[in-house]
Amino acid sequence: MTTAPNERQLGVLTYHTVEPHFDLGITWVTPRQFRQHVELLAQSGFRGVGIGELLHLEGETKAIALTFDDAYQSVYEWAFPCLSEAGWTATVFPIVEYVGRDNRWDGNLFGRRLAHMDWSELRELVDSGWEIGSHGLTHSYLDWLDANRLRRELRGSKAALEDRLGIEVRTFCAPYGRASPRVLSEAFEAGYRAVCLLQGGSAGVAHRLDAGWVVQRWAIYRLDSARGVLARLTGGRRRRAWLWIQRIVSAANFGGVLVQCGREKGLAILSGFAKIGRGAAG
Repeated sequence: MTTAPNERQLGVLTYHTVEPHFDLGITWVTPRQFRQHVELLAQSGFRGVGIGELLHLEGETKAIALTFDDAYQSVYEWAFPCLSEAGWTATVFPIVEYVGRDNRWDGNLFGRRLAHMDWSELRELVDSGWEIGSHGLTHSYLDWLDANRLRRELRGSKAALEDRLGIEVRTFCAPYGRASPRVLSEAFEAGYRAVCLLQGGSAGVAHRLDAGWVVQRWAIYRLDSARGVLARLTGGRRRRAWLWIQRIVSAANFGGVLVQCGREKGLAILSGFAKIGRGAAG
């Protein structure tokens, strides 16, 4: 696969939870599975770094970035020790208003809730060389937000992470892996220098814009073997099939956007009735 002068091929993998307990979804891997991924990649000469560091490396083809969307506590419990043993770092994207809380933002139809990392755990990652990026304030679908709320999601989350962790946050991960040109423009205006996505047919490619990078990542799922992960980075024959799987899962996950939107509208309606009720009572 060739790239244009304003593009770079990058090895960027996306994980969500590293979970020992069974889940009905596919956006998770077991601790044993994750360790197998890391061990084979290390044996193949790869080393893991954060997104920010990867984008500044020139001419090195064996550096890759592992990213963890949502900053689940299971990543701290299982992935962090594994990567530390390998001498690797990574990038994690917390949802600011859910730090230290469970994932009530997720339209989970089966009622299972997972915990997110707390501030002390994120601080430990920072002290170990991990990069902390932003995943917004509330994991809202940004393309549907008005201008004021979009700016709050982008700027408010960045400011909160920088204030609580004493770091500079330069990387943003769009919730649900999607971002329109309007969202990208606002993200770069907010001070981010890279925006990570999971959309389109160009996984493994970073596009250089005037204001920063748009990074298209490979999503890793429960069905992925270590050799399948390695093949994504080395141009395996099934690349097109993996892209289609990623598109299908992305489309299915968009259902979460609709659930979240419906819940917000429902709460707004209930709030309106409550106000009417209070007015009638007063």
